[in-house]
Amino acid sequence: MNIHSKIKTTVSRVSSIFGAVFIISFLSFAFSLYAEDLSYDRYAPAKSSIQPSTGKGVAAHLLVYPFELIKWPVDQALIFTERYAIDKKIKWIYEQALDYGITPSEYIIGPFSWGSGVDLDFLRLTGQKQRFPNQTIKAWGIAISDVHHEVGTQIGWDQIGGTGLHANGIFKYEKRHNEHFYGIGPNSSRGDGTTYKMEVTTIEPSAGYQWNPALAADIKFAWRNINITNGMDGADIDPSFPGQVIPGLSGDQIASVGGKIKHDTRNHDQDSSEGGVESLEINFHEGINSDVRYFQYKTELSRYIKLGTERRVLALRFYGEHNNELPHHHVPFYDMAKLGGYGEFPRMSSALRGFDFNRFFGENAALFNVEYRYTIWEHRDWKVDTVLFWDEGQVFRKFGKFKFSDFRESYGGGFRLTVAHVNLLSVEAAHGDEGTNFYVKSSAPF
Repeated sequence: MNIHSKIKTTVSRVSSIFGAVFIISFLSFAFSLYAEDLSYDRYAPAKSSIQPSTGKGVAAHLLVYPFELIKWPVDQALIFTERYAIDKKIKWIYEQALDYGITPSEYIIGPFSWGSGVDLDFLRLTGQKQRFPNQTIKAWGIAISDVHHEVGTQIGWDQIGGTGLHANGIFKYEKRHNEHFYGIGPNSSRGDGTTYKMEVTTIEPSAGYQWNPALAADIKFAWRNINITNGMDGADIDPSFPGQVIPGLSGDQIASVGGKIKHDTRNHDQDSSEGGVESLEINFHEGINSDVRYFQYKTELSRYIKLGTERRVLALRFYGEHNNELPHHHVPFYDMAKLGGYGEFPRMSSALRGFDFNRFFGENAALFNVEYRYTIWEHRDWKVDTVLFWDEGQVFRKFGKFKFSDFRESYGGGFRLTVAHVNLLSVEAAHGDEGTNFYVKSSAPF
C-alpha cells in the first residue's frame, strides 16, 4: 500500500470516528432543545396562546413519534403495574431475598444461550451478619446453557483493625464449553473460526487498602490450572490455522502476582450519570510447565456526563491492554487481549458490539466506546432508557504495528430497563462490517 492509500485509509477511519461524535452531539443538542416537547402532556391546558414555529414543531414531532410506537404497550404495562402493585411486590421479594443472603446475579436470554446465577451470603443466611458486619463468607454459582458454568467461594474481611485494610481469599472453578477462536491479529478471517473448551481452577488470595469510598488499591497472588481441549464442533485449533503458531494449546499451570489501583467516582455502579472510573492493573505471569512468562498491563478510563439533566447522559470509555512477553517466552492465546461481543460476562472479550465474541485476539488492544443514553419513561424507581452507541477497537502485535486502518467499528441502539439504578434488562442491536448481532442481557457493557 503506497503512502497516498495509507493517508486515504487513515482519513476515512478518522472521519468515521468524527462522524459518530457528530451524530451523538447532534442528538444531544436536539434533545436539549426539545426536552419540554418530548415530555409533553397532551391533556394538560396550554401554557400560552403563542404557537411554536413550524420548524420547531416538525423537529419536535420527528423526535417524539418514533417513541410513540412503544408508548401504548408502556402505558398498558404502567396501568397493569399500578392496578396490581407489581413494582412493590417485586421490590419486596427482592429485598426479602437480600435480607436472607440470596442475591440473583447476572443473566442472559437468547435463542442460543440462556441462564443465570445466584450468590449466597452465609452470614446473612445464618443471621450472623450483625455480629460480623465486616466479614464475608459467601458462595456463588452460574449456569448459562452450553456457554459457561462456574462455582466459587470467598472469605474476606474489611476494615481490619478499624482501618482501610481488607483481605480476601477466592476459590473458583469454571468451565467454558464453547469459546470461539478465529486466529491471532487484526486481519484474522471469520471463515477460519473454530472452538475450544476451557477448564480453569483458580486459587487467589488478595489484600488491599481503601483510602476513601472512591480510591482503593489491591495486590493479589494467584494460581491457575488451565485445561484446553477441542470445542463442541470437534475441530482442533492447530491445523485450522496454517502459518500461525498458536501458543498455549496444551494448557498450563500459571502462577501470577499483580496489583491494581482504582479511582471510582460514579454516582451509581450500574447506571451512572456523572463521575467516572480510572484504573491501572499490572500483573506478572509465569508458566510452571511451559515457557510462559510475561507482564500484563490493563487500563480503563470512563466518564459519564450529564447533558443538562440526568435524563440525558453521554458515556465515554477507553480500554487498553498490553501483554509483553520476556525474551524466548510467550503469551498463551487464551490470556491475550480479546475484542468482540457485548462484554466480559459471560465471555472473556471486551465490548466490540456487532462482532462475534472473541472475534479478535492479539497481544495488545485499544478500544473506544461511546454511548448516548436518553430516558424515555420513568415511574418511581423504574425507568427505560434508549441507547445509541458507537464502538471502535483493534488488536495488534507490537506498538510499531499499530495502524488506524486496522480499527473495526460497530454502531447500534437499544433499550435498557433499570430499577433504583440497577440494570434489569438490556435489549440492543449492533451492526458491524461482518453483520448484525442482537443482545439480551441483565447488564450494560460498561
